[in-house]
Amino acid sequence: MNLKPGNNGETASFTDVRQSEDAMVADVGTAKAGRIAFTTGELPRDLRMSGTPEVDLRVSLDTPASNLTALLVDFGEDTRVDWRRGQGITTLAEEDCHGDSTADDDACYKKVATNLATRPLEVVARGWIDAQNRDSLSESSPLTPGTYAQVKWKTLPQEYVFKKGHRIGLVIAGTDSNYSGERATGTTVTVDLHKSRVEIPLVLGVGHALNGGDIPKDKGTWHGPQQIDLPVPDNKLY
Repeated sequence: MNLKPGNNGETASFTDVRQSEDAMVADVGTAKAGRIAFTTGELPRDLRMSGTPEVDLRVSLDTPASNLTALLVDFGEDTRVDWRRGQGITTLAEEDCHGDSTADDDACYKKVATNLATRPLEVVARGWIDAQNRDSLSESSPLTPGTYAQVKWKTLPQEYVFKKGHRIGLVIAGTDSNYSGERATGTTVTVDLHKSRVEIPLVLGVGHALNGGDIPKDKGTWHGPQQIDLPVPDNKLY
């Protein structure tokens, strides 16, 4: 699925501030200085994501560098696997045994239970980049302020089903305080919506084709949950 580009010359801007993902995804539909956000309409059927979402933005900065975060969000009240606690499982005291044990190998393993949580949304995929490292992670290429450049990066994927009646959302922001120890740059980031896109690998069942009708637009402005309190994952990336 490609989220459709904006009209020629259409732009959107935000400031690179250090903020949590709670703040990034809260009250989508209301303009905020620290992010831009886009949503589909209600999905008419289940859609499975299988692959790696990729973000490709044409951006202009007012300084040579800026941190960029992309969040792919599933908006819809649902009970989901709570990977934020114990990476989704709780180890139980009870064991299962398979075959015979030896002095060197115990054939018994503790059982696990899936952790579940009911929430109004879930961040399905996330990815980050410093715009000056758009061409290389080891060598910096600072942008010329006021000049557009293409910045492309992949998110961390998972196999996931967006359910019928839910909305797919995309949030673009600056420094993610949940996963980064870096300071925000304070840069104003302008995104050329006509020459930017996000690719989301979505599949249907056998014998079904994915077309534009599967990804409806909202006829009006939709507002997401105003206040979000997502637990910080047990294991961070820094």
